[in-house]
Amino acid sequence: MAMPPFSCRAALLAAALACAGGSALAAEFRGTFAGIASAEPLPLNFPPPRPIEAYDGAPITGSFEVSVPDPVFHQGTGSSAYFLNGNGGYLSMSFRILGEQFDIHQASPPPGSSDFPSLILLGGGGAGTQTAQFLTDFRPRYGGGILTLTGPTGSLFTGLDASTLHLDPDALPSLQAYFADSRAGMTISFEATSVTFDLATPVPEAPAMWMGLAGLALVAAARRRR
Repeated sequence: MAMPPFSCRAALLAAALACAGGSALAAEFRGTFAGIASAEPLPLNFPPPRPIEAYDGAPITGSFEVSVPDPVFHQGTGSSAYFLNGNGGYLSMSFRILGEQFDIHQASPPPGSSDFPSLILLGGGGAGTQTAQFLTDFRPRYGGGILTLTGPTGSLFTGLDASTLHLDPDALPSLQAYFADSRAGMTISFEATSVTFDLATPVPEAPAMWMGLAGLALVAAARRRR
């Protein structure tokens, strides 16, 4: 089978490499944490099943996972910006306290749905720091949660752009979390006294990976022809 003309091969190679090199990797944060709970009652018309004092000051452990494959800018100012976490993004957190487990998960809805995705709020924390907050919704007061990462400027994102979210292995952030549960009749917040991040490298999406392999195959074929 005849090879395409050189100009055609060059164009194909350029297109393949451009697709492979320009593909975005999903920003992913996952890990485990431990801390001391600060509990407050929700303003409901019934008392909580267990005394708030039992939760307040109790050890809390858990895990978290955030995926941001396609953040959509929504609004911003000079010092903060928030995004919708679309196209397969999600926020998941699990909390364990006093033998009970509370699970929170907010996935981005399919196209055309009236449901709301999780949110991403980026801002400068002051004194050379920045914060990345992941929220189940705008006001998770009665059911939902917030995960906040705080690190040195540049260690989490660049230019208030959620598509640049990342973790710097040399400057890992601190972690704070909040969740509300109407069944328990309380909110719990804490700053992690210990946190472990999974720093596994994201894998390119399949189409981008195949385009990259196609580009390498074209290079090999061109070298063999020479």
